[in-house]
Amino acid sequence: KNDIKPEALQLLDKISKFFAKDIWTKWSVDVYTDNKGTVEQLKLNSLDRARVLVDYFVSKGLPSFQFRLNGQGSENPVAKNNTEEGRTKNRRIEIIKIEE
Repeated sequence: KNDIKPEALQLLDKISKFFAKDIWTKWSVDVYTDNKGTVEQLKLNSLDRARVLVDYFVSKGLPSFQFRLNGQGSENPVAKNNTEEGRTKNRRIEIIKIEE
């Protein structure tokens, strides 16, 4: 799914306020999936999820130029995909400051 869970909104609002302190700082929004699906579909799904997240930040008044979206798909897993626990760990979002 590409919608934001209601329980995440409070945290995302805090993150938005943090980003608003310096709109000239750039952030990479990297979204990962587990390995359930085709490589192409996983890349598209993760990119869509990154877009939903950035759209939320923009709706809070942040400029879109502050963000770079990356749909990583199932690349760089942090756990094995052969268990539900592992797949859950691999479905993640990483927001990384871009050093320029």
